[in-house]
Parts: sequence; C-alpha cells; structure tokens
Amino acid sequence: MSTSFKPNNIAFTKTRYLFFWFILFNIAFATLYGLFRELIPGLPSFEDPLVNHIIYTCSFVSICYYLAQELRQSKLNPQYLWGNLRPRYSWVSLLGLAIAFLLFSIGAALVSFHCLSIIAPEFHESFMDTLSEQESRESVLPIISKCLQVINYVIVAPITEEFVFRGVLLHRLATKWNLPVGIWVSSIIFGLLHPNPIGIAAVGFAWALLYIKTRTLVVPIVAHGINNAFAVMGEFSSDFIENNTTLVDSSSEATDNEWIFGLVCLAIALPFVLRFVWRYFPSKDKSLPYFANQAEVAID
Repeated sequence: MSTSFKPNNIAFTKTRYLFFWFILFNIAFATLYGLFRELIPGLPSFEDPLVNHIIYTCSFVSICYYLAQELRQSKLNPQYLWGNLRPRYSWVSLLGLAIAFLLFSIGAALVSFHCLSIIAPEFHESFMDTLSEQESRESVLPIISKCLQVINYVIVAPITEEFVFRGVLLHRLATKWNLPVGIWVSSIIFGLLHPNPIGIAAVGFAWALLYIKTRTLVVPIVAHGINNAFAVMGEFSSDFIENNTTLVDSSSEATDNEWIFGLVCLAIALPFVLRFVWRYFPSKDKSLPYFANQAEVAID
C-alpha cells in the first residue's frame, strides 16, 4: 500500500474555528479569574505576569483538549498525529539544530527591528515601549511566577503549540492546499503570534520540517523545548540581557549597533539553516504524518 494514502473526507478543524475557540477560552478564563478576584480581593491583578501565565496555560490546555475531542468526533485518531512517542533520533543533532535556529531567530529579530526603526520610527518606538513595559512588570509572587514561567516555556508551550500548529493546523492547511503551502502558512501564522515574527516563523518552519520527516510530534516538541529553555536562560541572565528580556525577543532593547550582531548571528546560522531546509523540505506529494502513520498501521 502506498504511504500517500489519504481518505476522501478530511475533517480537521477549520483555521478560523481554531482561533475563535482560542480567543473564547482566553476570554472565559480571564472572566473567571476576574470573578475570583471579586471574591478574593488579595489575588494578583491582571497586570501581574503570574496571571498571564495561568491564563495562557489554561487556554492552551483547553484548546488542545477541545481539538482532541473534535478529532475523535470526526473519527480521526489523535495518535496518528502524535506518531511514535519513543522515536529514534539523534538528540545531539537536534540540540545543534535548535541552537542554529535560535541564532537565526536572534539575528532576524535584531536586523528586522532595526529596519523597522528606519522605515517606521514612531511605530517602532511605540512597539518597543509596549514590550519593555510588559517585560518590566514584576509579580507579587515572584518565585511562583518564575516557576510557572519555566513550566510554560519548557513544557506547556512546546507540547500544546506543537499539537496545535504542527499537528492540527499544518494538516488542515496542507489538506486544503498542499504540503509546502501548509508548512509556509502555518509557520507564518505561528510567527505572527509572537513579537519576533520573522525569527519565530523560521523556528516554526524548522519544527514543521522535523515533524514531516520523523512523523512524530515528539521530535519538534523536544526541539521547541530546547529553544525555549535557552530563552528562559537568556531572560534570567542579567549579564547578557538587560532588564530581563528574553534571548529570542532581545530586539526590544536593540540599539543602533546591535543590528551588526544580528548580521553576525545570521551569517553563522544561515549555512546550517539552508542545509537543513535543502535536506528536509518535502515535495507536494509527500504524505502527511497522520496519513503515513495511519497507512503504516493498516499495513501492519
């Protein structure tokens, strides 16, 4: 049986519904927390980073649960999306890949924000001020907030975001158009939801290629976790980043000279990035992980 097997009826959740439910979950949990604050006045305010971490965790876990139920109701097996939960992969190579794309992300951020400061200086200044204000907020429970931030960055975000963007969204877009378009569009959407859209879109692009190649979400989840772990270390390292900004989003403090450092990062990372894309970018008729895994089970 060919591994390009694909059923006639594709029932993956539509993209607009996905974002609708995510916004709805955010509003619901924010409202619920507001009610708790009315009952318990001593709870942290909405400006507290701890509250943002709580709402983020609840919203993403809820959207994943919703999507899993949608898949089952559509008679699609979530296990085919996840693939092999114990894949054989060179984790040392994955670490190197994560570092290469992290450098690319930093470089893209520094250079793109420098260009933005030239093209639209007022918008750039306003945007940077907003980021600086968000990053400078302190929690009334700093230890708990930092612990939850680490859990979100290194565990929750990699698992939930890979399931949503590489699992469900990539399959939805690829079955609507084709696999290369699905990879590009899902990665761009992923990037636009972050302050560093170009760099994060490139990272999402890499994780999508890993997913297509390995047919398991475990590999991009680990890569995502490594990337975010470096980001957390960057945020906690005041020796390297001022005012507790993250490595990925360090562009928010970019000076007129930091774009040069960004070019250096791009120059170092680009050969590895291009080599990876050349080796891993799939053809249009490449089977999506869900259908390849499903066909493999049918053969067995």
